[in-house]
Amino acid sequence: MRWHRAAIICVMLVVALGLAASDASAQNLLRNARFEGATAGDVPESWSFHDFRDDGLAHGRVVRGGNAGPQCLELKSPVFPANYACYSRPMNVGDLVGDEMIVSCFFKTAEHPQASVTIATYADDFTRLEFDTSELDSETYHLGESSRWTLFATHVRCKPGARDLVVMLRVNGGGTVCYDGVGVRPVDGEVAVSLDQAGVITKLPATRTLSLTLRNVTDGELPVRVNLEVIPETGKRRTKVANTTLAPDQTRRLDLAYPFDYRQPHGLRVAVTGLEPDTIYQQYARPVAGLVDAHVVEPAFRSTLLSSIPTEDVVVEGRINASPEIARATVVTAQLVGTGATTSDLEFLSDEGMAGPWRLRLPAEGMLTDNYQVDIRATPRRGAEHLLSLPLSRSRFAAYEVAYDADHRLYVHGQPVFPMGMYRVPFAEDLPVVRDAGFNFVVSPSRSVSYLFTQAARDAGMMVAVSSTAFDGKFWTNMTDKYRRDEALFGWYGLETPDMQDASPETMLQVYRQSPGPYKAVAEMDAHHPIILALRPNSTMRKFAESADIVVAWTAPIPRWPLTTVCDSVREAIATVEGRKPVWAAIQ
Repeated sequence: MRWHRAAIICVMLVVALGLAASDASAQNLLRNARFEGATAGDVPESWSFHDFRDDGLAHGRVVRGGNAGPQCLELKSPVFPANYACYSRPMNVGDLVGDEMIVSCFFKTAEHPQASVTIATYADDFTRLEFDTSELDSETYHLGESSRWTLFATHVRCKPGARDLVVMLRVNGGGTVCYDGVGVRPVDGEVAVSLDQAGVITKLPATRTLSLTLRNVTDGELPVRVNLEVIPETGKRRTKVANTTLAPDQTRRLDLAYPFDYRQPHGLRVAVTGLEPDTIYQQYARPVAGLVDAHVVEPAFRSTLLSSIPTEDVVVEGRINASPEIARATVVTAQLVGTGATTSDLEFLSDEGMAGPWRLRLPAEGMLTDNYQVDIRATPRRGAEHLLSLPLSRSRFAAYEVAYDADHRLYVHGQPVFPMGMYRVPFAEDLPVVRDAGFNFVVSPSRSVSYLFTQAARDAGMMVAVSSTAFDGKFWTNMTDKYRRDEALFGWYGLETPDMQDASPETMLQVYRQSPGPYKAVAEMDAHHPIILALRPNSTMRKFAESADIVVAWTAPIPRWPLTTVCDSVREAIATVEGRKPVWAAIQ
């Protein structure tokens, strides 16, 4: 066992004095979360280092200049790639199966360390074999770059069969990352928090409100701090702090008003903490709309009209992001720019009226091959209009298209098809057998799919989703040039389970959706076939789903999980993905 056990006498003395084993509250399952404990050489107490590349280039140590206390952990690598981690003593989470936990830390970076946090669970005792222990589940979160201390927090659910949980703080590239104030806490273990509304316009022209309900679930009085960060699309971020004290079992509603123009979208980050910054009870990150929030629901496939899916109307759904009084006094009109079609007729979809959701329709008649936009204008009783423009297009005619309609029905070459796909069919001669078993498409067996394989698929009456295990933009350029007019093409199967391959959501978005780099994104090169992304059912699923048209909730049966639990996990993940995209379940 590599866990650092120096200064045993001192540790026993601290416990004898009745002090908490962790740096923050007793609810933190991590030991030495602030790296203030004893060290053996450079190794912090209750942590250890592991060089996954085993090249000896990266290293870690405890240094001065922490955020939660005087000291912090520094990980440094001179080159990319690196895969160096400081990992925690395993925490026994057997009593928390099914519960949600919040994992948090503060970090700051210099140069380009490509920092990440991995949260892994194991069904067996991790201390016996360490990284030779079979993982039950793991999630990796990429942190980005920040020259100042920044909070990272995420929610994880403790899966059935979990015994040990390990947190790994990583450096993956050339640079330095510092970590401090690491926490693993059961959600609602001390303070239960619900987010009632975020950024709702409560007074014109520039008052927004954040509303939370807080409840102290402990037997003691608790000080609570709400840290609000307002993130505009351009310009400086703004912060606001509210403090309160909760008596035992007390519930309190907290309304926190902040100034921001009613026409401007922005982001919110909310951290509910104790008086110590690393005592994180709850954390939220939310996009906030202007006065009107709306999106195109039909045509559903990339907001693009295709020749193979008849579309009579452009359909938009939206809401007014304001108090009921302001929403009722707001007038909404819409125009399809390019055809001149307008409407002010709204179909209310709930009892909330203008507050939404509501739906409006504009005729698609007259739309030619071109880019268009739907302009939504919301005018309050006292104030200027808020204009929201939604992009829309009509694609060129293509002989072969694969896409879905507003009801998520898949159309292949103009005909509705229920998709049944199979992975790993390496030999073309097996395709008729796969077809006879009821499947209608396969994922290409290698990165360089050949004309012979697609010809065999055509002959068998099947289709092929072209896959790649890498991001190479030139590869996708070659593949789209080669196959986008092929009648056997089903779609583009993106990098599978990217969170397990150190791929960030930002990179995925650039490769598959909208690339600012030298190569066009796949969606820009082929408007007529979907991008399919296989994602593990976990909390990172929603972020990665933005780069795909169709999401496959991919999971493998685990011996300690009943099949019903696997299905429940897939359903839970599907619920987190934006409802405007179809989601398929795949269990290997």
